[in-house]
Amino acid sequence: MKVLLILYGHYRSFDKTNSSWIKSLEGCQVDYKFCTFDRIDHNTKCWHRDQTSPKAQLTSNQINLLKSFDPTVRIITQEFTNEENNDIYSTLPLKVYTYKYYNIKNILECIDETKYDIIIISRFDIIIKSIEFKKISILKNQIKLGARFAPNFYKQLGNTDMLCVFHPSDKYLFYNMPADIINRKFNKPEECYTDFYCTNFKNVNVEWEYIKDFIINPSF
Repeated sequence: MKVLLILYGHYRSFDKTNSSWIKSLEGCQVDYKFCTFDRIDHNTKCWHRDQTSPKAQLTSNQINLLKSFDPTVRIITQEFTNEENNDIYSTLPLKVYTYKYYNIKNILECIDETKYDIIIISRFDIIIKSIEFKKISILKNQIKLGARFAPNFYKQLGNTDMLCVFHPSDKYLFYNMPADIINRKFNKPEECYTDFYCTNFKNVNVEWEYIKDFIINPSF
């Protein structure tokens, strides 16, 4: 099983979560592609809290840990211009919703999809509890998600921004992600991803349950 693991977003607690990824990927040949920010967590207004005091920048040890997985890791300066802060979509700056789209697209455009059996997209602060990726099979036009039942969310699904697996030949479906949300208003950024998956993939399967199979590590 040849796997591409894409991790995106803020570094947060990757010091403590990376071992769970290594264990869950045992028996696989893995390439890692990472994209993160130069600060450990949000320094700007986001969906779950207002703008706060500056978070610490990544240390040299943290950067070296990232590079031990992906020597070409992309580290982006986290900043919102006044124009971006004023470009409001629903109740937050549009950039809060779209940064994942652009980061993932930039990675997928540069990879040779024919080298892999599956592609995994997730975040640095996720702990994998009971998933063996070597046992996963995926069909074209199918996506498998980690999620939780959330009655007030779109399609009654939450956490769909945290874990997904798809067939490498479907990487092109991710290239138009920003266009899929511009004409709709969602309360939470992850609802945009649920909408994208359900619109663009023929088979959408909720394969893993939040808390049971994976969890956010709250400690950093």
